[in-house]
Amino acid sequence: MASALISTQELRKRSSEPQLRIIDLRGAVLPPTEPPPHYVHHREAYRQAHIPGAQFLSWHDELNEATTTRLRPPPEFETMMGQLGIANDSVVVAYDDSGGLFAARLWWNLRYYGHEEVFVLNGGWSKWLAEGGPTTDEIPQFAHTTFKVKPQPAWRRSADAVLSALGGDTVLLDTRSPLEFSGETARRGRTGHIPGALNLPRAELIAEDGTLKSREEIRQLLAERGIQPEDEVITYCNSGVSASYGLLALHEAGYLNAANYDLSWNEWGSDLSKPVATGK
Repeated sequence: MASALISTQELRKRSSEPQLRIIDLRGAVLPPTEPPPHYVHHREAYRQAHIPGAQFLSWHDELNEATTTRLRPPPEFETMMGQLGIANDSVVVAYDDSGGLFAARLWWNLRYYGHEEVFVLNGGWSKWLAEGGPTTDEIPQFAHTTFKVKPQPAWRRSADAVLSALGGDTVLLDTRSPLEFSGETARRGRTGHIPGALNLPRAELIAEDGTLKSREEIRQLLAERGIQPEDEVITYCNSGVSASYGLLALHEAGYLNAANYDLSWNEWGSDLSKPVATGK
């Protein structure tokens, strides 16, 4: 199984490859106790310094449909990738300054749309700087290309699919904070979690240096929750971002029967017809 991660050292080695496209998705998620908007981009920080060759993309404002967390439909996604100079034979590396949070979302977006050569920079911007990696304020320009999507349904689940899975063998993995999972707080809609879901906060998947924990450590965290490599797993969070990181962790640990419920709690918690549970 090929890794979805690329190290800072490997990126430096491959920096001159003509098919390489680096995407900077720096930004932040504010706590649910703060007033909205909870998602902010760091475009100005990008303008001041970024990895050479990197282009900026805001997860919330550009990667999704405007004002929502829904995936851009195929024609719009194709146009956006083409404008970034990303073709079907491009090698895409995504990074951020949020522990891989937004980079993992682009990784999942591209994998769902059939692009396999996409990687998350392990440790992201922070590790790049800590190691003295080169930076620039030069904004790169790439010729527009043609990008064609090939949706892969196995990477994504809908609310109806999740509802149908309740009470069965499918594992629902909630990557939100314990307070959100228990129902003590929420970003929108009702509080609580999808009935039967297990909680594995994204923060527990990140090592002290901001990289993804090792395969063995991730497997241990999953085993503690009774999740086996052969299980079908559906990840979710508030808007499919932390859930994408959870999916990345599952992938790296060899749990390949997994998908992302990308509309997540923002959709489920706002739909009064859907069941909700509270508590730990």
